[in-house]
Amino acid sequence: MGNVTFKFKLGLMQSKSIKSPLEVVIDENEIIKIGPGASVAASVADGSHSLKLYINVVEGHGDQGRMGIINTAFDVKPGKNYLLTYEYASMGQKGSVSVKEL
Repeated sequence: MGNVTFKFKLGLMQSKSIKSPLEVVIDENEIIKIGPGASVAASVADGSHSLKLYINVVEGHGDQGRMGIINTAFDVKPGKNYLLTYEYASMGQKGSVSVKEL
């Protein structure tokens, strides 16, 4: 079991239309894919990390094929567990991230 649980949250309307997974890129190299409405536990090293989260709707088109892109920093403290929730809102086609220490 990992120290960070990534959750892909969608509202009722989005859950009917979005079928692509959420992609989480950690430090520009590790990619975690999470299906709509699902969550994935991962082991993330202690320290500061850069995260890029997005829904890839068209493969091979770079950022033009992605929606709800968020770039953020995330700090993992030794011995702590986290729930990181990504929520996509079709109004404005934006994603938001919340982090909760467990």
